[in-house]
Amino acid sequence: KQWYQRRVAITAGGYTSTKQVSTAGSYYCKATYTPKDTFIGGSVPSITSHITVLDFTAGPTSGDILAGQSLPLSCSIPSSAYTARISWYDANNIPQQAGTEDITNKEHTDTFSATKTGSYHCRATYTQSGSFKGGSVNSTSATVTVIDVSTEPSSTNVGSGHPLTLSCKLPQMSYTSEVKWYKNSAVIYTATTQANQENIIPYTVTGDSNSGGEYYCNATFATQPPLQGGSIVSKKLEIDIAYVTVKNVYVEKGNE
Repeated sequence: KQWYQRRVAITAGGYTSTKQVSTAGSYYCKATYTPKDTFIGGSVPSITSHITVLDFTAGPTSGDILAGQSLPLSCSIPSSAYTARISWYDANNIPQQAGTEDITNKEHTDTFSATKTGSYHCRATYTQSGSFKGGSVNSTSATVTVIDVSTEPSSTNVGSGHPLTLSCKLPQMSYTSEVKWYKNSAVIYTATTQANQENIIPYTVTGDSNSGGEYYCNATFATQPPLQGGSIVSKKLEIDIAYVTVKNVYVEKGNE
């Protein structure tokens, strides 16, 4: 806007200043005028705007668990006059746990138990209310690593007298463990794994008449924070020993 006197402009055009804010607090603008002629100048503050940022905290940011265990993740939102609902998603934004409670005027902590390797985050979705536009806010992501054990080979048929090497594999990690090979539930071999490297614990089946049976390995971890400790068991391998039987064949003379 401009002011006029006798159709002649007596002020400069209006000016608008904007400021994007992302943190909570009180904000105001101040117009400072330079003295000119009979105008002494000075400053004029605006009214104060009070900004509230709706955010939340989440944790932990990472964690390791053994196969079969779960890692509890949580996120908390502050008390607010606006209604929110919290849901959990993986790194591909595929829903993992849908929110079922509308939260208003109270602090709230939501939990989710992760059982698979991946990255997870929670999302608070606010409903529009009056001048509040509503929308969604994502938490930071939590990375979950599941430690498991595998065995090889997949084929378990062994020829009589031919040895077969079984492998118990553990991924590279910062923990140590005690690995035991079992045959028909009896311990047949024990080894200790090394930290920060992939570990392969072999066991050789000799292929003799006593080699047949059910084989598997078990890795036991002591509590090594953040890992809570426990045991993981591989799939079981049924070893069959194949024999070749030679029979005497009698042929009558003249019928060779």
